Amino acid sequence: MGDWQFCELYSISFEDKKMMTKKSRITSISSCLRSLLFATVLALLAFGAIHPSPAVAQSARKQVLFINSYHPGYKFSDDITRALSETFAEQGNIDLRIEYLDTKRVDNAQYLDQVKKLYQTKYKDARLDLILSSDDAALNFLFKNADSLFPDVPVVFVGANFFDNSRLAGYERFTGVSEEADISGTLDVALSIHPNVRKVVVVNDTTTTGKIVHEILEDVIPQYPQITFELLEDVTIQEVQSRTGSLTSDTLVLLTIFSRDKAGTFFEYDQYTTLVAQSSAVPVYGTWDFSLGYGIVGGKLTSGYTEGQRAAKMAIRILNGESPRTIPVEKQTQSQYMFDYNTLEKWNINISRLPEGSLVIDRPISFYEQNTGLIWTIIIGFVLMLFVIAFLLVNNNQRRIAQEQLVLSNKELQDTQISLEQRVADRTKALATSSDVSRRLSTILDKPTLAREVVEQVQSAFNYYHAHIYFFDDDNENLVMAGGTGEAGAAMLASGHRIPRGRGLVGRAAETNAPVLVADVSQSIGWLPNPLLPETLSEAAVPISMGNKVLGVLDVQHNVVNGLDENDIALLQSLSGQVAISLQNAISFEQSRSKAELEALVNVIGQKIQRTASMEEALQTAIREVGLALGATSVRASIGLDTNPADQANQN
Repeated sequence: MGDWQFCELYSISFEDKKMMTKKSRITSISSCLRSLLFATVLALLAFGAIHPSPAVAQSARKQVLFINSYHPGYKFSDDITRALSETFAEQGNIDLRIEYLDTKRVDNAQYLDQVKKLYQTKYKDARLDLILSSDDAALNFLFKNADSLFPDVPVVFVGANFFDNSRLAGYERFTGVSEEADISGTLDVALSIHPNVRKVVVVNDTTTTGKIVHEILEDVIPQYPQITFELLEDVTIQEVQSRTGSLTSDTLVLLTIFSRDKAGTFFEYDQYTTLVAQSSAVPVYGTWDFSLGYGIVGGKLTSGYTEGQRAAKMAIRILNGESPRTIPVEKQTQSQYMFDYNTLEKWNINISRLPEGSLVIDRPISFYEQNTGLIWTIIIGFVLMLFVIAFLLVNNNQRRIAQEQLVLSNKELQDTQISLEQRVADRTKALATSSDVSRRLSTILDKPTLAREVVEQVQSAFNYYHAHIYFFDDDNENLVMAGGTGEAGAAMLASGHRIPRGRGLVGRAAETNAPVLVADVSQSIGWLPNPLLPETLSEAAVPISMGNKVLGVLDVQHNVVNGLDENDIALLQSLSGQVAISLQNAISFEQSRSKAELEALVNVIGQKIQRTASMEEALQTAIREVGLALGATSVRASIGLDTNPADQANQN
């Protein structure tokens, strides 16, 4: 059941289908199938070449079996198959295997038992992830045989006409999409188009689908008490043609499905639709879209492609891990108003009487639709001409404005050149000043003096808002301020201002041994404000290091956003390198001086001891001089020769 037939290598219009004989259609379809078979073989060969290890690829893909109630070429089933194939192809990891029960032609217990035996052999070792079925015959087959053929495999059905949920009792792994043909929707639109109708003749067969439709009709008919209904069901096609051909103008025909008549003759959808529509003396409406294009006016039609898409999406949910027990059967009607333009013209039905949003097939293309490109070319050309005229009108004014802008640009260029020259001069002066500062620092060997001179020289030479310098404490954990400019620097120095390693810009520079630049402190999360320096808007911290060893940090601040940049970092790094050398020299000088003073003291004490005349006097002299050198109030020495107190010497 469904829409129109498609074949990528072969297609025909609805009008062509009507004109073709049965033999020519079979020949065309055979040609199409041969082409499709050839393309499939080529695709399989290409797949084998690209994927040399099919066993590995197969293990990662989902295996789905689709059991179709009918046969290839049955429109509604073909549309469902096409929807499943296209939706699964988009998913990319699903292999779809298709079986046809062909129950429109053969439908008896013995035949279905043989099919079961075939499937037992064919799918004995198959590892299927999901079973799909279309229409009631396949679903009934699975209800009866799924436990023995495909134990524990989830089942998703589609095309089950007006499904009753009570049928799922004991089948928890079954769910799907109920095919809800909108009979009331078609009747409503048909009666609105033909308000004078008082009788509706329903053409319906006695197949499984026909019987379900009959049950629905029994519920629908009472909703139209003003209409008399006549059911043509257990009749031959000739009887249908005879009865519909004798109807009066106050009657309509509703064609549901008539694939097998009372004589047992099977009809394809296009055959029985054409036979009924051509013989009818009144308009014929339908419920499924596979009849559209073969003589029915239209109606609110159910599409096999839409139903197939719904089932495919439900199957993907289950393949992705959802349990079918948690997915209810979908029963929402998703039919669409669809009509045939040629049939509307035949019965003089104006398109304006159709519901809004209706799909009309075979509708003639309007002049605009036929010449869209030409019309838009003319419109665009006209608009372009308007633009050209407007351009010519304003051109003189634009040229005048351009000349004024050129004069202004020349002046701006001159100003920029002067500014660049001034910046070059300022940078040259800064480099010279930096060199001079470096020379001064190289002569300082006192650490406090060095710290003071560094910040004062840096601040005055480069006109920074503030500069200060930090050295690590003995534990190498805190950066202690050693020098700072201005009153703020003096206050912080007096308070013993210090910053832990890793905290703030100064701590980060020490921790990473890399300069830290913040052009706008208001945008920096890690910046630490200082109430003594309220005007700080930009800051740079540069580590003072010898190789990988960080000795301290030189930090400068400016009261201008973006007042510090990479050029300042380069200058400060150069200075910090000289500071590191000077600091190392000062430390070395201090150590040398301390060592020299200690050696001199030891020599003086040794000379005094040498001038003594006895051991006791020498001991007393040593104790006294050591105490004086150390500033101790009491010194005691003990020689461990014996325990006689007379041999101990004290100096108080």
